[in-house]
Amino acid sequence: MQLKFIHEELKAFITCATLVFLFACLSGCGDGNQGKPVDVVFTQSSVTVNGKEFKGAIKLSELEEALGPSERKFEKANDIYVWDSYGIYAYTRTGKKVLSELAVDFVAGEFDFSPKMTFAGKVSIEGNSFSKRTAQKHFLEGGFKAGASAKQCVLDMGRRKIFVEHDESAKVIQSISFALK
Repeated sequence: MQLKFIHEELKAFITCATLVFLFACLSGCGDGNQGKPVDVVFTQSSVTVNGKEFKGAIKLSELEEALGPSERKFEKANDIYVWDSYGIYAYTRTGKKVLSELAVDFVAGEFDFSPKMTFAGKVSIEGNSFSKRTAQKHFLEGGFKAGASAKQCVLDMGRRKIFVEHDESAKVIQSISFALK
């Protein structure tokens, strides 16, 4: 009788553990460490990050109002501010506090300044939403031009340029960078 009771409890434990595992997988298993979701919206005239709209130049302090203080800073050819918890990083010219580029990483990066978590939010460019699984051909059909490499495409928006890097299959976005002039 005791053995049957232990067997039933073990079966219930395995069933429960399996359900927890399936829930975790359905919630994003296989996508690595995803950051907190945040929306980034680009139009011809503005950039919106986490609900805060920016027109013109973006000051580092203003971006920190939208995301909180950066979690890491690197002093290289440019200063690089990293928000690991969002999968976002920004460049400023050395010693300056105005952004020259804002980037989101959909996959784990290879650089020491790459965010520790991947971008889990939504990116919208001129009203079109893009996810990690948006193939390169959709960007090219939507007005982007081929970039410096076969994996890159570029949209020139006048004061802003948007660069999209895909993987070798051209089906998975690795990063989207927004050069702010």
